[in-house]
Amino acid sequence: MVTRSIGVLSFSIYLTHFAVGWFLAYKTSFYSLLPNGIVGVVAGFGVTLTLSITVSIFTHRLIEKPGITLGKWVTARICGNA
Repeated sequence: MVTRSIGVLSFSIYLTHFAVGWFLAYKTSFYSLLPNGIVGVVAGFGVTLTLSITVSIFTHRLIEKPGITLGKWVTARICGNA
């Protein structure tokens, strides 16, 4: 169930994780607070993934789904299948 949900959001996660990583690195200096080594990497990955999923839920519902619907409508109009 969790992996399926992440799969549905995967494109939105791909697009938003860059912004989340930039925000955490340059606006909050979050990554500089983490310890060196594997613990810091795992913690940074977990926080980045969690925030990316949270942001992607909204972008998926507010941008991606309406865009897909609009694309289907435009395609139907162009191809004459309406």
